[in-house]
Amino acid sequence: MRTVASVAAIAFSMLILDAIWLTARAPMNRAVFAAIQGAPLDIQWLPAALCYIVMITGVWFFTSGASTILDAATNGAALGAVVYGTYDLTMWATLKRYPASAALADWAWGIFLFTSAGAAGRVAALAFK
Repeated sequence: MRTVASVAAIAFSMLILDAIWLTARAPMNRAVFAAIQGAPLDIQWLPAALCYIVMITGVWFFTSGASTILDAATNGAALGAVVYGTYDLTMWATLKRYPASAALADWAWGIFLFTSAGAAGRVAALAFK
């Protein structure tokens, strides 16, 4: 039951927080990606869903063994820095029109998102101890 609670808390927190972030950033994201690809942003839902499954699994894997909420949050932050840093720095390095400000803002967001999800997962697991 602890694993189910932890994974559910991670998934719920990631999906809700990212929905808020992506909605707030939608106008900027649409403009940036339209400039890059010469066409409106068109989400491919299957790979997007698979991406969330991978991220949720990763956060659970790297935070579930933490002994405290702070340790889980720290592990989540480190994972978020690596995952989002790799994505955003690659985008910035390879796409001429991908702004540095977008890369840095999204990288910071990823760290926050994974920190929050890791902490939420640990809180849920502790509730079922």
